[in-house]
Amino acid sequence: MDFWDQPYYRITKRLSCFMGVWPYQTRKELCLQRSLIFFLYIIQVIPE
Repeated sequence: MDFWDQPYYRITKRLSCFMGVWPYQTRKELCLQRSLIFFLYIIQVIPE
């Protein structure tokens, strides 16, 4: 079993993957997820 698949660390791994900061992601996944986060941020900022 992988260290990061243990119950206490699974949420950390998922959040890191979602934010695009997980070190084992491919370059394509990294760019896609960072673009998604940026897009969601812009959607929140524009109405203000």
